[in-house]
Amino acid sequence: VIMLAQNPTENPLLEILGIDPAALKSILSALVNGTFGFASLVFLLLTTAGVFRRFTVPKDDKMAKRKALILSIASGVMTVALIFVWILLYFYVSQLQIGVRVYRGIVTNPLDTTNLTAPISIDFSAEGITRNYRNQKIISYNWDFDGDGEFDDGSGEVTTYIYRDKGDNEGIFNTGVRITFAKGNPVVIQKQVTIANILAEAKAKATPETGEAPLEVDFDASESSDPDGEIINYEWDFDGDGKVDATGEKVTHIFEKEGDFTVVLKLTDNNSGESILEKLIKVKSTGKPEVDFIIYPGTEGEIPFEISVDASGSSVETGQIIGYEWDFGDGTPTVKGKKAKHTYTRATTFNLALTVTDDTGKKETKFQKITVAIKKTAPTAIITSDPRAEIVEKEKRIEGEIPLEVSFSGVKSTDEDNNIVEFRWDFNDDGEIDEYGQDVIHTFVKEGEFTVVLHVIDADENEGTDQITVEVKEEGLVTKIFATPTSGPVPLEVSFDGSGSFFTQGSIISYKWNFGDGTSEVLGGAKQTHRYTEVGEYVVQLTITGDTGEKKTKELVIVVTSVELGSNFSYQPATGEAPLKVFFDASDSTGAITSYFWDFGDGGVSQLKKPSHTFQNSGEYTVVLEVSDAGNNISRIEKVVIVE
Repeated sequence: VIMLAQNPTENPLLEILGIDPAALKSILSALVNGTFGFASLVFLLLTTAGVFRRFTVPKDDKMAKRKALILSIASGVMTVALIFVWILLYFYVSQLQIGVRVYRGIVTNPLDTTNLTAPISIDFSAEGITRNYRNQKIISYNWDFDGDGEFDDGSGEVTTYIYRDKGDNEGIFNTGVRITFAKGNPVVIQKQVTIANILAEAKAKATPETGEAPLEVDFDASESSDPDGEIINYEWDFDGDGKVDATGEKVTHIFEKEGDFTVVLKLTDNNSGESILEKLIKVKSTGKPEVDFIIYPGTEGEIPFEISVDASGSSVETGQIIGYEWDFGDGTPTVKGKKAKHTYTRATTFNLALTVTDDTGKKETKFQKITVAIKKTAPTAIITSDPRAEIVEKEKRIEGEIPLEVSFSGVKSTDEDNNIVEFRWDFNDDGEIDEYGQDVIHTFVKEGEFTVVLHVIDADENEGTDQITVEVKEEGLVTKIFATPTSGPVPLEVSFDGSGSFFTQGSIISYKWNFGDGTSEVLGGAKQTHRYTEVGEYVVQLTITGDTGEKKTKELVIVVTSVELGSNFSYQPATGEAPLKVFFDASDSTGAITSYFWDFGDGGVSQLKKPSHTFQNSGEYTVVLEVSDAGNNISRIEKVVIVE
């Protein structure tokens, strides 16, 4: 019980004692079978003896008979109990699984040794294997990394090997370790390593590798190669920021400043493998002053354009700067000093120059273009509208009821350069542009006060604005009209309902209906029913009047279509003996029918609406009715008459 468990993952007690779990299970099984088999046999014999004795003792020896009965019953019960327990223990032991620790074979880092890219260093460990042979003395570990069957590539329980190519078996290496014991035969454990790709070998020349700034360097990676494919991409990073500055097998770069620069070349092969090569470029100082300055507010502006310049960023490797001289390029006298101010009064492009002198007399000059333009004014935005805005306390305002439709225009906007290029409209002053164009129409459907803003933009991106206030009031008299149905075949009966109309400032006193078909207008209730007897489109108008005299009209379109052309007929009798006279009736046909054509299937025809026909011979006749209207539209139907 202590050493066995159901489905364990480990059994440390067995491991410590060095007991073979399989052997222990066999011993337990034999012990159970032997013990319970022997005990069951003994009690079975006692049961048999008791039964035999009961029937062999004299009839008048009641005491002996009683003892024989007790022996047979007790022995029988024990026999059954032992057999029952025996069966339970047999199945229990049979189902036991011995928990022992399972050790791995060769362990590697990385764990996955398939589809690798060479060169790659792999750590191999046989520690897990060693624990499987803890009861044996191991004297040596010999490794075969190249898969040639010779265990001469390394030794030791833990070791490392670098795979640099695909070997002689297309990148498949059956690596292994041979473990030799003090006694017995050695054991070989294997693990496969596969190399799917070999990285390209990066080689690059830099000419020159050192020099004074600015240093122009030619880089050449043409000697790079890929032993198992081809190089498809060359990427160069000249400043170490991780970004690609140039691509190609041969490139040129100019290093403007002094310093040590690690140039990185990344090669990508056709298997997406990447190789990295670094090249150090040393850029020396020229010994001349390095000129640097800032210009505020910038290098572009409008006249009069005032700038401030500051050369505090200038420097010299040794010594000190003793002179700063500014030439603003507009013909004015030069200005000396580290900082200066200047105002440009003409519109053109100027070459500003700063000359710096160090204490050895060396000079260096730096130029900067300054662009000065004529000051341009913003356009003047002007909004006009329909309905026309009223001036209320110096504010342009429009008032109206929901829904309020307003036409806006920016046609009167002006610009000195006459180069307005865009009109932008914001109908609720939320900063979002709602419409573009010189003329727009907008419908206000909510109550409230809205600020409409026009933004006028010219070709120089100058902007002018104008605004107008629109006050939208709740609608007073509202006409609503509903109809069921709004379309259908003639004759069409339509129910109209205007009861949804309302007047917030009073009450409705009348409903006047014009059904649009030339019939007289009806001055009556909110609900009406009207029949249309002709095909056409009819504009229905409902005019309601409030008790203030205000009137509102709403329109609705009713479409009356013609009845669809459809052929159908009945006939009597449907069957009978020859000669059989049958009466036909096409009254069930629909539409504006202008002609009927019957084909009785025996050569007889008719153009009557209700013909009769006599079938002389027995058989099945397919009767065809074809109807047409004035537009030559046709509908056709077939039915069968049976003559016996």
